[in-house]
Amino acid sequence: MPLRNLPIRRKLMVMLLVTSGAVLAITCAVFIGYQYAAYRAAARHTVQTLGEIVASNSTAAIAFDNATDETDVLRALNAEQRITGAAVYDAAGVLFAHYPADAPASAFPPRPKRDGLRFDQGMLIDYQPIRQGGNTRLGTLYLRWDLVSLHREIALYALIAAGVTGFA
Repeated sequence: MPLRNLPIRRKLMVMLLVTSGAVLAITCAVFIGYQYAAYRAAARHTVQTLGEIVASNSTAAIAFDNATDETDVLRALNAEQRITGAAVYDAAGVLFAHYPADAPASAFPPRPKRDGLRFDQGMLIDYQPIRQGGNTRLGTLYLRWDLVSLHREIALYALIAAGVTGFA
């Protein structure tokens, strides 16, 4: 039966249902978008902070060319499960030490890239300088943060939003 032939009461009910459903869907989409942006911002902050801590603890090992001590420093990243890889490069850009220690050197970039944070292929990548005395650059720290937990959270939010919207 065409909408034109429906009684006014039913037309109003359809309009309210469509409007409420659209508002609920938009609200859920905005909520999911906000959560996505907030998680990415929090991940950036956490990775940058971890990087600064590890870089400051790496100065002695790299200054004295002690890869064993640097491996111990990087092993502390074990506490953060979302860090899937870390490496330290010397001033010449040669791989000095990496985490996990049993990972092959080919699992890490052959040379450090430009300093800074970037999102790449489901990972948050950070390159930070390792400095001594504020000015002398001893090397570069590379951190790789896995964003799988973000993707799982967003998928769960989308599933919940679809369920609530469908139920409503």
